[in-house]
Amino acid sequence: MATIAACAKHVGLTERRVYELIEVGVVERAPKGKRGGYDLDEFRLAYIQHLRDQAAGRGEGPGEDPNIPKLETERALRQKTLRERDEIRTAQLKGEVLPADEVADAISQAITVMKQRLLGIPAKLAKRLAAQKQPAKCEQLMRDDIAKALGELSRVNVKG
Repeated sequence: MATIAACAKHVGLTERRVYELIEVGVVERAPKGKRGGYDLDEFRLAYIQHLRDQAAGRGEGPGEDPNIPKLETERALRQKTLRERDEIRTAQLKGEVLPADEVADAISQAITVMKQRLLGIPAKLAKRLAAQKQPAKCEQLMRDDIAKALGELSRVNVKG
């Protein structure tokens, strides 16, 4: 069994760094009151595994910011982003999605057509409605003109 100083010397670390490794759980703490309670082989293997984990982006040691993403996490996020980008491109090639500016232009065009048609109804129907004595006939004239306006709206091309 070895002391902290012997463990540090065995792997080329300072005693302070060995204490840090014990604090973060890389190496199991020796039982209380047992001076020199570390097995050099176990210490070395735990330290090597810690170094491997750090190299693979899995480890978190003293002085490392837990808010900084690990390499493994970053790789997974990048793969997800690339997959999503490819899915969007595939959907565009299949014609399943449209560019936002084309959709906005089509909607704007549809609103303009509807606005013009609706604003034109009173002038178009005023004389015809004034000549009618039956409310049902007035209602039918308005319904017919509104249906025509909606028909025009349905012919607006939204598919870029």
